[in-house]
Amino acid sequence: MTKKSNVGLILGIIGGVLLIPGIFCTACIGAAADIGSGGSGDGGAIVGYLIGIIGVVLSFVGAGLSKSIGLIGGSLLIGAAVFAFIGLIMSLFTSIFHWAALILLIIGAVYAFKNK
Repeated sequence: MTKKSNVGLILGIIGGVLLIPGIFCTACIGAAADIGSGGSGDGGAIVGYLIGIIGVVLSFVGAGLSKSIGLIGGSLLIGAAVFAFIGLIMSLFTSIFHWAALILLIIGAVYAFKNK
């Protein structure tokens, strides 16, 4: 029996934790963009919060499943990385939290796929 790696679990959790402050970066820039276009700012902030929350939930669930069910866990970590990339685009590539989370989630997904 081969030993399964904890790397996907650890990097997925750290990536999810790094996405939490990234939520606020994305929400603030989304609200500012909405205000700049003549809106009230609520719509952009809500979209930023939803994208961030979905990414955090996917990263935590994917990290939890990465050791036992590597294919599903890795797929969820890739999904979380996609939401981190969307947040990175919304923050105009200035959020260091999204950069770090994106890199960690991709590396964690690779190691989760190795645990199949």
